[in-house]
Amino acid sequence: SLYKKTALNLLIAGVAIFCLVLLNIQDISRFLGPSYAPLTMLVLICGFAKLIDLGAGLNTQILLLSKYWKLDFITTILLVILSIPLNYWLTRRYNVMGPAWGNLIALSTFNIIRLIFIWKLFKLQPFSLNNLKALGIGLISFLVIYSIPSAGNLYLNILIRSISFLLVFGFSIVVFKASEDINGLVRIVRSKFNW
Repeated sequence: SLYKKTALNLLIAGVAIFCLVLLNIQDISRFLGPSYAPLTMLVLICGFAKLIDLGAGLNTQILLLSKYWKLDFITTILLVILSIPLNYWLTRRYNVMGPAWGNLIALSTFNIIRLIFIWKLFKLQPFSLNNLKALGIGLISFLVIYSIPSAGNLYLNILIRSISFLLVFGFSIVVFKASEDINGLVRIVRSKFNW
């Protein structure tokens, strides 16, 4: 239960942050200058890597607190062994995008291996229909807010898109009951303020 809940709640937080960054990345790039134009693709790849890592949940803690703790050490070493040559080769091939792709490949492999181990050893996995629900809500909320026309001012754009996304995404997560914990928190807040 804890494995599923933490994976889901971390995924929801990750989706919210990832979408907020993506919604505002063009304005941020414009503010920083034309030399930061590749930032969008870089953030997209690194964001996916982090979402995969967050969505996998408490893999590390489950392995560390079991008699199979050595698997945590072995898979961490594997991540390092995989990352160094991948980053070297991909940096030579794709310049600044190389480490981002290397990080995505290495983290995906690392988490898939740990998920397989945990499933084989404990018959546990962190996914449920609510994970898909959270991803779907994130995608739809992103597309809705992305379609808002530019206000003509990058600061105003960032403010409008950020607030609008948080309201739409947060409201949808609660209404569609994607997370028991978030709905429980909302109930506590409502009872405190007598809503």
